[in-house]
Amino acid sequence: MFAAGSSKPPSDIAEKMLPRILADGPHVGLAGATVAFGMGGTGKSCFVASLVRHPAVSSASQRICWLPVGQMPDLRRLLALLLYQLTRGESGTIGNNEQLGDLVALQQKVVTAMNGLHVLCVLDDVWDPAHMRVLAAPLESAVLVVTTRLHHLLPGAHHVHCGLLTRDESLQLLLRAGDVALPPN
Repeated sequence: MFAAGSSKPPSDIAEKMLPRILADGPHVGLAGATVAFGMGGTGKSCFVASLVRHPAVSSASQRICWLPVGQMPDLRRLLALLLYQLTRGESGTIGNNEQLGDLVALQQKVVTAMNGLHVLCVLDDVWDPAHMRVLAAPLESAVLVVTTRLHHLLPGAHHVHCGLLTRDESLQLLLRAGDVALPPN
């Protein structure tokens, strides 16, 4: 997916995603979500991480949030993490489940924390549409990017296929992720 030796996302996929990530209006909430899908291990999360570090994205968003969802997420803990990211820690620590309260209360706190902010939120490695709906419910005004292995996770959303990496692209991606530079040839 990444060009060998490049730290930038592939231009064809970036061209499909960047305008949607940077746009206001119809590309917010679940209805306007952008879904990066593909086989496990193809670099979807790394690709999206490189996109959210793009200077245009970081300057357009007042908050960039990342939720590692996975197969069996603790939705309350993830909503508390989202609240923590939105408030830059002012919401306190992410306590145990008894301290977190119920899902609806956490969703309301997220809505309040988002008030007036331009937010980009990545829901990473989503396996179940129900989990995504719970986490995205308070994010109606946020730009959402979802990574998943499931092709039709969110019908109606903008889906972008992330294909397999070549051997060299895989090596370059791993080295960059580990902040390891190869010596020049």
